Amino acid sequence: MIGPAGRTYGRWALLAIIFVGGIVGIEALIRYCDLGSFLNVFFNMIGVYLCHSQVVKLTREYFSDTERWEHEKWETWSVMEAEYQKRNTK
Repeated sequence: MIGPAGRTYGRWALLAIIFVGGIVGIEALIRYCDLGSFLNVFFNMIGVYLCHSQVVKLTREYFSDTERWEHEKWETWSVMEAEYQKRNTK
């Protein structure tokens, strides 16, 4: 989902966290983790707030006819699925 570059950055970030954790002690590390969790939730909530109208529209579309979505694929999902199959079946 994030690609090879994202995995590389994630590994470096994990190594940095392990290194910092060994230096600052467990109490400070827990505070840093709490801050990181807060920032993660904060920015995700901003994203949800900015996409509020789209979320409401899609939710209403889904609940207006739930039976439809049991038998019909969402067009965007079909395109993504085809791209995935094409990439992974070489």
